[in-house]
Amino acid sequence: MRFTKYIVVALAVFVGFSMNVNRAFSADSTGQVGLFLGLTTAKSGSGLTLGLDYERKLTAIHEMVGAGVFLDQAFGKPKGTTLGVPVYVYPYDNVKVYLGPGVKFTTGARTFLVRTGAGYNVKLNDEWNLTPNVNADIASGVSWVYGLTLGMAI
Repeated sequence: MRFTKYIVVALAVFVGFSMNVNRAFSADSTGQVGLFLGLTTAKSGSGLTLGLDYERKLTAIHEMVGAGVFLDQAFGKPKGTTLGVPVYVYPYDNVKVYLGPGVKFTTGARTFLVRTGAGYNVKLNDEWNLTPNVNADIASGVSWVYGLTLGMAI
């Protein structure tokens, strides 16, 4: 996996940049690191999906807006690694909708995609939440990614 080092560098740069930007603009910013477990379905079949994500509310812009990064690995027929940078909007309470560009890496190919989705943050306590998610990855076709994210506040 030649692109793994690029993914790790992109995640590190984004997290570092996001934390510094939010420190500079607002002390009230909150972030979350999450582990995703779900299923990806496409015309070619379906398979287990594992992922990592990071989200930071951008309170300097507005308390309803956030930005993040995700990294998903799909196993099975729609096999591949997806990396993206969505923008989150919280229109009501714990409901979130998001949209952002991404890239899907498969054996010997890279495909640009747009991920759109929605979720609902269920607060377990002050540190943890559980979020059911439904996502659509739109490229030459649509792949559906749905599951649960266990998130920890940072």
